[in-house]
Amino acid sequence: MDIEFLSRRQAVTEWRDRQLFQAMTMLNAAGIGARTALDEQIKDAALFQSVWDPAGFVNARIDELMRGEVAARMETFLEQAAEELRALESRFQPLADALVASASAIEMPAAPEPEPVASTAVEAPLPPQVQQSEGRLSRATKRVSDFAIARSAREWGAWAADGVASVADTVSRSLQDSTGLYERLRRLGAERIASAWMGDAGTPRPLKAQLVLLIEDVTHEARSVNL
Repeated sequence: MDIEFLSRRQAVTEWRDRQLFQAMTMLNAAGIGARTALDEQIKDAALFQSVWDPAGFVNARIDELMRGEVAARMETFLEQAAEELRALESRFQPLADALVASASAIEMPAAPEPEPVASTAVEAPLPPQVQQSEGRLSRATKRVSDFAIARSAREWGAWAADGVASVADTVSRSLQDSTGLYERLRRLGAERIASAWMGDAGTPRPLKAQLVLLIEDVTHEARSVNL
């Protein structure tokens, strides 16, 4: 029995296991960062931007955020994996170089931005959850009207620039909160990461599946070199 051969083979297996763990750790960290950033974008989004196509709204944003989070980590991950591989055996140098170069072949999900929806002059039935909140919107509109009457024309002109936008934003946020839209958008973000980024299969292939395949391919080639 060739003890040295078995030892090298075991070292390659351990290398594979470490890289798979590191890949999952990297994707988890990227997902946490992307979901945190998405929460901030949801807060700043106007109601008309997110209610008509929630999945399209979220997918485009979560993909952009994930690409940014992963890009900041991918180069370091591949370089460290390659360095560990070189340390195992000098004959693995070409494999290590190819591993680093593979970054350009990795495809990251990129959902298209949904078609913009005008916030005005759109004659379409409101979604049921928004219809349920029309009373709250009417009361807010009445408060704006009453407030306007109490102002002189000159004061109104100065107040309108900031006040109308502020009230509209408040109403939008109130509707989003009362209809559960915030939570739905957050859930859609988590689902997008789970399927398009951390899924095991799909078309196009999720990033996690690409990394697993890459590591397994390098492992197979390294074992072949050991024969």
